[in-house]
Amino acid sequence: MRRKEIVLWLQYWFDVSNPAITKALRRMALPPMELVRLVEDADSAREKRVILTPKGEAFTRTMTERGRTLLQRSIEDIPKDQVSTGIEFLRAVVAAVDRVHSSATPDKLKSPLREQQTPDNETRSNMFGAKQMPAPLIRNSGRIFRSE
Repeated sequence: MRRKEIVLWLQYWFDVSNPAITKALRRMALPPMELVRLVEDADSAREKRVILTPKGEAFTRTMTERGRTLLQRSIEDIPKDQVSTGIEFLRAVVAAVDRVHSSATPDKLKSPLREQQTPDNETRSNMFGAKQMPAPLIRNSGRIFRSE
């Protein structure tokens, strides 16, 4: 996937800057992580493509397995009818989100957060009681990273 598309999706989902995403992707490409490869795009010398490495694929598989295990443990003591109702609800939410995103392409995305006035870094620091905001979390999903 092109780095530019990753930036647009992440900016749609989170209030994160282009340089922060670039920096995070570079760190994910370097040792010891080596989760992705950044390669020059054949269509544009300025653009990069992001490709999961075998280590990155293994990492995403492990994350998925751990998530499933956590979910299974979390619902062990919940009555089955409540679990079924919750699953139905979540399927409806996922379908609704998919409908919204199916019509959206990265070039048409506009973050709801960016439409509103957001606090500057100093205001954020005061809100969270920190001098510097923590590094943004990068969500890893099939939509963002795909191996080729």
